[in-house]
Amino acid sequence: MRTTKLFLPFLLFCCISTLAQQVGIVVKYEETFNPERAPKTAQGNMTPDEILKLYLNYKSDKYLYCNNAVVAFGTNVINNRTKTIDLRSDLSANYRSLTDNVQIDVYGVCSSKFVIVDSVFDYQWDISPDAIRVVMGKQCQKAVFHSPDRLEGDVVAWFCPELPFQAGPLGYCGLPGLILRLETRNFFYEAVSVEPITTTPKIKLPQSGQKVSRTEFYESRIRILKEMNIDGAKII
Repeated sequence: MRTTKLFLPFLLFCCISTLAQQVGIVVKYEETFNPERAPKTAQGNMTPDEILKLYLNYKSDKYLYCNNAVVAFGTNVINNRTKTIDLRSDLSANYRSLTDNVQIDVYGVCSSKFVIVDSVFDYQWDISPDAIRVVMGKQCQKAVFHSPDRLEGDVVAWFCPELPFQAGPLGYCGLPGLILRLETRNFFYEAVSVEPITTTPKIKLPQSGQKVSRTEFYESRIRILKEMNIDGAKII
């Protein structure tokens, strides 16, 4: 009995110590294609069925680091040896600092790389508290952002109020809970793991790419897609 009484305070001390040491979280997301966006006609030597199979089989890992004040999202997880997150080589990456009121978004369009440096974007969400989806065993609420990007349209987020981090894939944020699933026009992102981190990493920010405003990026992307006759431009 005495051993049990001594052991319980020790467990409580360990839990408090772990919480005190945690400085943020790392979320691993699985990126998949939206199968509804698969072309319905043959493309080159590929039939529509072959294209749909390609879309359904596509998977890619993306990582989010968040401590609420700073958020970084890209293809590289934290390097355990150097304790850094390197966003410099990513064709798609996002960084946000509430402390500095800075948001950096990197987008690759065909062979062009664009970098948007701006103040933190104020996302206006329409929340549907009665719409529930379970992700990783957690109950998530639905929210919709009506994007000013005509190629993006509505973005659907499923956020978990139980995880008090205002962050998500692709820089989307501002909800009262971590976004565990994000649905854009072309891609889906669903969390597969959430891990605490006890070391504040150094983030290497993007340095190359054409620096543009958000409006200039939207216009440039439309122009490039139209020049290459890519399907995305047809919704304009």
